[in-house]
Amino acid sequence: MLDVKHYVGLDLGQVSDYTALVTLRREQELPDPPKPKTFSAEALDWKEIISPPVVKPQLARYYCNIAERFELGMSYTVMANNLCRLFDDVRFAKQTLVVDGTGVGRPVVDMFRKARPNCRILPVTITGGSQALGQTSVDEYGYWHVPKKELVGSVQALLGTGRLEVAPDLRHAAVLVSEMKSFRYKINNETAHVSYEAWRDREHDDLVLALALAAWAGERGRKELWVL
Repeated sequence: MLDVKHYVGLDLGQVSDYTALVTLRREQELPDPPKPKTFSAEALDWKEIISPPVVKPQLARYYCNIAERFELGMSYTVMANNLCRLFDDVRFAKQTLVVDGTGVGRPVVDMFRKARPNCRILPVTITGGSQALGQTSVDEYGYWHVPKKELVGSVQALLGTGRLEVAPDLRHAAVLVSEMKSFRYKINNETAHVSYEAWRDREHDDLVLALALAAWAGERGRKELWVL
């Protein structure tokens, strides 16, 4: 049985930065439910009855089918309207939108919530990479506080296991692939401090951050994310 879900990552830029949107189609082959068995008194397998074999689902695969940048200077109101149109599409209706609310603050995320797109909005605050700030948690406003290293790790895990594909005909496919190549972190063995080679420090790394948000949510899974 194939389980299909869509995760949409949105990296909100400020005045001189792009706002980027990336969608990931998550596919996971789930084991079929076990068929009921009948046992005869002569051939009872008590071990199988008490502890039936566990079939683990295969790891999910991800397909990037949208990677777009909003025009520079576009108002957040217009962006909210565009998001509503996206989630009116039958493919994305009632799916998950992961928004980076770190730089622009809560008012923009609240604006998106009031626009009521046909999805579940998952706001994220990105925290530092040190051990003191490295705990993933959720606050009373529904914001997940996610360490940078966890977002980077989500992308690296998919790339390292060959579970991420980017549609080659996307307008920004080459840019996204280029950003992913430099999207990594270094760890100082003496201090355990984590530093990042690409995270809004370069001219553009908005697309890969949007992808990382979607990948992080997809790997976490909805059951774990919707705790409130």
